[in-house]
Amino acid sequence: MSLKRNSDDIGWDCGVLVNPNNLNLIKCKLCGQEVSAGIYRLKLHIAGIRGQVKPCRKSSEEDKEKCKKAIDDSKKIRRLGMQSSKRLEMLWILLVHRMLMRTPPRQK
Repeated sequence: MSLKRNSDDIGWDCGVLVNPNNLNLIKCKLCGQEVSAGIYRLKLHIAGIRGQVKPCRKSSEEDKEKCKKAIDDSKKIRRLGMQSSKRLEMLWILLVHRMLMRTPPRQK
């Protein structure tokens, strides 16, 4: 039985949990390298993106492309989410401002 988190993330095609008590330590099925800090870093490892992890020497071009696409997609989703939250914040500020401008001053 392979251990993995309850997720459909593409990264789990290439990794398994080392220890069910440590959900952030993942072992690469291709080369055996253990990666800490979760499935995102495993995808960096498989994709061969240097910086945070060593690139996997056994990943195929197909594996690399799948992981690169997943990384890019998650960045786009995060960026859109941030833009949406900024828009909501600005709408909230505008709404409160309009409400304050309509409220007549209190009579003493």
